Amino acid sequence: MLLHDQGRGALLEICQEIHRQRIHLCLNTSGVFVDYDLLQEFDTFLDQMLLSFRGIDKISYNRQFGVTEKFDKLHKPYHTALRIMEDIKHTGIKLEVATVVDAKNVNETIQLGWKLLSINPNITWRVEEYYANGAQPKRQQFELRKAVYDELFIQITETFAGKFFRIRHSSKEGRIDAPDVMLTPEGNFVRSSNNAYTIVGKMPQLPEMNTRRRWSDYSHGCRDWGWNDLYTDT
Repeated sequence: MLLHDQGRGALLEICQEIHRQRIHLCLNTSGVFVDYDLLQEFDTFLDQMLLSFRGIDKISYNRQFGVTEKFDKLHKPYHTALRIMEDIKHTGIKLEVATVVDAKNVNETIQLGWKLLSINPNITWRVEEYYANGAQPKRQQFELRKAVYDELFIQITETFAGKFFRIRHSSKEGRIDAPDVMLTPEGNFVRSSNNAYTIVGKMPQLPEMNTRRRWSDYSHGCRDWGWNDLYTDT
């Protein structure tokens, strides 16, 4: 939402301020509203982009993200994500592509891996185990048995060993523990927990957030800006 024209200025402002404070920065996006010019602008301060991509083709992609025909005609999210994977090669931004595996796309996951590899092998492919938060009542339609997911990830690892820049695994337990902090168009930092939202700061303040994710998990996605503390844990 913040990448839309109405929120883009606020997003760029906070990102630039974060970079000035020598804090490494990753942008998590589905790709909507990201274009070549914006990537060039991000290239001056962004370490990494995390792009959500789940479908082998336009139909399966739209099904996974719940994209309506009207939205697809206006924003073309599937083709936008493909273009980002191509265009980001012309920047120093490191790309991590996240695929949430659930019962609806489990049979397409290996095919999806080959598709990503053909577009841009110099990416980190993060395969995430699906879990239903409290806002998803039809969890039984999507959740996989742990044994099914574990077997798939072994197959992914064996099939694509040494082909991508990196393959990462994000377990259900790890995703549940991960903090969820958003910046709203009003300039508020909001943290969600059990579908309750709490304002924890306001732009340009940078709230101190406790996190269970260690810095070493993300150091591979950071660019060398010449900072002495590049590989220190925070």
